[in-house]
Amino acid sequence: MKKFLLTAVIMLVGFASVNAQEVTPPAKAQIEIYKGTSYSYAIYEDVEWKALVAVSGNQMYIKNIFPNMVNTKWVVGTITGSKVVFEGGQVIGDQDQAAMGGETYFSNCMLYGVTEDFDLGNASFSWNENTKTIKALDYEVGSIVNWTDEDGEPTLGMNDAFDGTSDPDATFTLVGTGEIYTEPQAVSYSLVGYINGADYGIVDDSENPGEHLFVDGKLTMNFTETSYVLVKTTDNAKWFYTQNYVPFAYPSTSASFVNGANYNEKMQVPAGEVEFTLTVNDDNTVTLVAAAEQPTTTSFFMKHPWGGGDWTWKEMTKNEENGFYTLDAQYGGNGVNVHTQASDSGAQWFAEPGLEGNPVVGDECTFYYYPENNYVVIVKKSETGINDMKVNASKVVKTIENGQVVIIKNGVRYNVMGQKF
Repeated sequence: MKKFLLTAVIMLVGFASVNAQEVTPPAKAQIEIYKGTSYSYAIYEDVEWKALVAVSGNQMYIKNIFPNMVNTKWVVGTITGSKVVFEGGQVIGDQDQAAMGGETYFSNCMLYGVTEDFDLGNASFSWNENTKTIKALDYEVGSIVNWTDEDGEPTLGMNDAFDGTSDPDATFTLVGTGEIYTEPQAVSYSLVGYINGADYGIVDDSENPGEHLFVDGKLTMNFTETSYVLVKTTDNAKWFYTQNYVPFAYPSTSASFVNGANYNEKMQVPAGEVEFTLTVNDDNTVTLVAAAEQPTTTSFFMKHPWGGGDWTWKEMTKNEENGFYTLDAQYGGNGVNVHTQASDSGAQWFAEPGLEGNPVVGDECTFYYYPENNYVVIVKKSETGINDMKVNASKVVKTIENGQVVIIKNGVRYNVMGQKF
C-alpha cells in the first residue's frame, strides 16, 4: 500500500467554498453516530474517528467527515440509488495538525474528490442503506485549503488525503454504529425556589427547568410577595443552595450558593422589582447578588403569639428620627412576621430574632424592626435604657457574643439599646 503525503498544489481557483451559508439536517432527521476508518497522509497513520450522519429523503448530511477536525460543519450530498455525491468545496471545519503531532493549523478546510491526476471535483461515495456503509469512490478524498503560492497567486492545496480506489484495502469508510446522537442542550442557569407563594422549579415542581433564566449573568424579576430563591441549571444537573438562610437587606444582598454540599437553604428577596447578578465560579459555586430599592412605605406590622396566645397582627410605631419601628407587647416565645400590611401573604418570617435580657413567655418587651438592614430585636422591658440608635447596615457589624447581640459601630461595641460595653 502506498504511503505518501499528497503535497501537490492544484491550480483550481474556480473551486471555492460553496456552503458559506451553514447547512444543518432538518429538525426531524435522525442523526446517527458512524465509525470512520482510513489512512491519514498528514500523520502517516491509520486513523479511526466518529462522524455524524443524517439521511432525509434523497439528501445525506455528514459532520466531522474527516478525523482530527475542530469547529466541524455539516456537508450535504445528493443520494442517487447506491451513490451519494457531495459538491466539492463545502467547508468541513478546521484541522489542527499540532494536536496530531504536526505543526500547522488549517482554517476553513474544504471537501473535494481527487482524481489520479490530482484534479479536484465533487466527492463521490457508495451508499449501502442496509449495512449503513459509506465508501469513497474517488481515487482519493481530500481536505483542501486555500493557499498563496510563491508568486502571490491564490491556489488550492491538500492538507490531508484519504484513500479511495487508490487502495481498496484502506478505502475511506464510514459505518453506522446503531447509536442515535442527540444534540447536547446548552446549559442555562435558572432562578427557582418558593416564589410568590408557591414552589417553582423545586419539590413537586422540580422537573420544571424554570423560565427565569440569567442572560449574561443578569435577571430582573417582579415579585408579588416576599420569596425565597436558589439557582439551578436547566438540565437539573446542578442545584445551588446556601449553607444558611440569607435574609435580604436593602439595598442589596450577596450570597454564595454551593452545588453538591448537602445544603438546603435559600436567599430571601422582597416583594417588588429585584435585579439579580449571577457569577459562576470555578469551584462549583455561584455568587448571587440581589438588589432592590427600599419601599417608601411608612407603616409596618408585626405578627407574633403575643404573651403565648394567638398569632395576631399589630401595627408598629416609627421612630421618625432614625427610621426604625417599635412595638410594646408581651413576648410569646417564638419568631415574628413583618409586613407592610396586616396580611400573611408576602410577610417576611424571622425565625430567630435577636433577644436582649433573656425574655420568657409573658415578659413585657419592646419589639424593634430595622427596615434598613431587615433586622428584628426583642428587648425585655426590665432592661432599661431603650435606645434611639439607628442601625445602618453599611456602617455597623452585628455579631452574637455569649448569646447576646453586639453591634460594632465605628469601632465601638454597643448592645441593642445603644449602651456601650
